Amino acid sequence: MEVIHANEKSRPLIEAFFKKLPLLEEVSEELIANTVIILNQNIIRGLLTYECFDKVALIRFFIFQKELSETWLKTLMDEVFQKMREVKIKKVLSFVSQNKMVPIFSSFGFAMFDKQNVYLDETPLVKTDFNLNQVMLYSLD
Repeated sequence: MEVIHANEKSRPLIEAFFKKLPLLEEVSEELIANTVIILNQNIIRGLLTYECFDKVALIRFFIFQKELSETWLKTLMDEVFQKMREVKIKKVLSFVSQNKMVPIFSSFGFAMFDKQNVYLDETPLVKTDFNLNQVMLYSLD
């Protein structure tokens, strides 16, 4: 297994993976460029992708097979954090929809963040479809 940043070789695998996601209507160039995967025998075992908004990144998808060890997940997250630091990202937000994911994000150093302070397109998060999600924050500085 290896952790790979999106590149020309991994691009077709990433695009095919994204096309299988029912919630994703369009696969943007930014989404692909900001993807890091765990690859084993040419199969994506884990994936994390994010979008940038000035100095803040929003994790869009963090998907992995249940049997992946915490060590591999930590390695994936560390690679993503390093990539974000290179482009001067200061904070990372994640909207956590499943409570069982809160301890995993906490183990990476994320902390709960008051969703009253989060806006999507100038709309308070609590007035969107994401209002039931937990919001977690990681500071890269």
